[in-house]
Order: sequence, then structure tokens, then C-alpha cells
Amino acid sequence: MKKTIAAFSVLTLAAAMFLQAAAPAPAVLTPDAVVMQVADGLAAGQPIVVWQAMPASYQADVTELVHTFADRMDPDIWNRTFGVMGKVSLVMTEKKDYILDNPMFAQQGDKIQEVQQQWDRIAFFLSTLSKSDLGDIDRLRTANPEAFLAGTGSALMSEFLTMAATRQSDNPWESNFIQSMSNIQATLISINGDFAVVNITGPDNKSKDVNFVKVEGKWVPEEMALEWPDVIEEARSNLASLQPERLSENKDQVLAALMTVDSSLDQMLSAQTYTDFNNALQGLIGAGMMHFMTLQQELENREADASQPSRERRPEN
Repeated sequence: MKKTIAAFSVLTLAAAMFLQAAAPAPAVLTPDAVVMQVADGLAAGQPIVVWQAMPASYQADVTELVHTFADRMDPDIWNRTFGVMGKVSLVMTEKKDYILDNPMFAQQGDKIQEVQQQWDRIAFFLSTLSKSDLGDIDRLRTANPEAFLAGTGSALMSEFLTMAATRQSDNPWESNFIQSMSNIQATLISINGDFAVVNITGPDNKSKDVNFVKVEGKWVPEEMALEWPDVIEEARSNLASLQPERLSENKDQVLAALMTVDSSLDQMLSAQTYTDFNNALQGLIGAGMMHFMTLQQELENREADASQPSRERRPEN
């Protein structure tokens, strides 16, 4: 019996290996098919398709930049900022009527209708971001961009697409992003080894021939491939200038401002009447202006001090 089972297992394994070897390899997409796959994915609210179309080294570069930024950013300022962001979304949701009935919003005229129309989506944006990996510096240090785009990125983009579809705009890309992406057409003009030319027609019926090159098995626009090293190097240079000690120079003022906002938001959430809510709102505006003016003055003083040439001491006789 044991020999029979062993023989059956060997045959099963051999059959599986044969079928795997006989199965056709996944087809490599042509560059025009890549364009259409990305366009269709974005139209469906799936930003992950952009990540999947990137060569592995490009993905590694982006991941490195995200993690480096998290390492250099002050955790207290970052986490407090996103905490305030989450509380703002809560106030927008629970005290929506109080806010939209405020005279400051009534003075906006026709614009208030668009604000009201998009209000809940804006609150959703803020809430989703505050709860995501972006909202906590420790999670951001090890964040997986692919997972973020597949989860939070997809949720945010779906709301964005709905928002774009309800906006009034003469620009077809803004008025209906889904239809715009759906109307993109890509036609392969030529392909020769790792080089190709694709004619891309946009929703405005304007077409353009775009050169593509294959990088690590992925077709990417040639212009992107040529500029990528410089773009990444510039981003790394900018991150290198983000020194934690420089952030700490204004840390106390920034945290004080954020704590003031946080306290005012708590008062708004606990307000039971329009008057109580409006008093908290006015207090927030006044305190915010005071913190802003104080911080601006301090920055101006530092710039003035830095611009003054240092005086060399003369040797004493």
C-alpha cells in the first residue's frame, strides 16, 4: 500500500512538472498594450497598474525615497499633523451643518454649492489618509508602496474619480477622468528589439508618437527612462537637505500651533449649539493667525541674521 501511494505521488509530481513545462509562458505585452492596460486600470480606479508597469529598479528607487523621507522627518510633527487631519475630518462629518451655515461660507456665493457637493468626499480623503501608513511615521518607515496603492490608493482614487465626474470644467481630463482614460487609444507603429514607437491619441483627439524602450523587461516611455536617474538623484539630494536638526529649530512653535488646533477641534466636537461652535471656530482662526505671524517673524529674523556677513575679529596690538 505504501509503495502504491509513493508511486502515485511521484507520478502526480511528474505530471505537474510536465504540465508546467508545457504551459505557454505569460505573454509579454507590447508597448501599446501596456499603455492601454495602464489607462484601463486608472479608469477603473486602480493606481496599482502604474506601479506594476514600472521596472523593478524604479520600484526600488521609489520605496527607498519613501523610507528615507520617513527616517529624516520629525516623528512628533508628522504624527501630530496627521492626527489633526483625522480630527478635522471628524469635525467636517459631525458638525457639517454648523460649518456650512457659517457666514464665512455663505459669502462664497456659487462656490459654496461645489463645496457642499464635495464635502463628504473631502472628509473621506482626510480620514483615509490619517488612518493609512502615511499617517504614522513608524509605519511609513517600512511602508510597501505597492500595498498602499492597492488598498488606500485605490479607495482614494475611486473617490477622486467620482469627484472629478461631478466637477464643472471645460478640460475633458478634469470633467470626466474615467471617460478621458477610456478614450485613450494606443497604436503600435513600429518595434525593433528593445525600441518601439507608439501613437497615443488622447480624449481631445490629439495624437502623438511616443518612443518606448524596454527596461528590465518592462516597456517605458524613452523620455521617462532617460530622465529617471536625474529625477531620483535630485530627489535624494533634496532628502539629504532635510536635516532633522533643522526641523527641530521650529519644532516647539509648530507643535504648539498643532496642539492649539487640536484643542479647538475638540471644542468644536463638543459644541452643542451653533454659538458654541462658532466661538470655537473664531478662537481657532485667531490663534492660528497668531501662531503663523510668530513663526513667520522668527523665520524672517533668522534669514536676516544669516544674511549678515560675519565680522572677523582684528588682532589686538
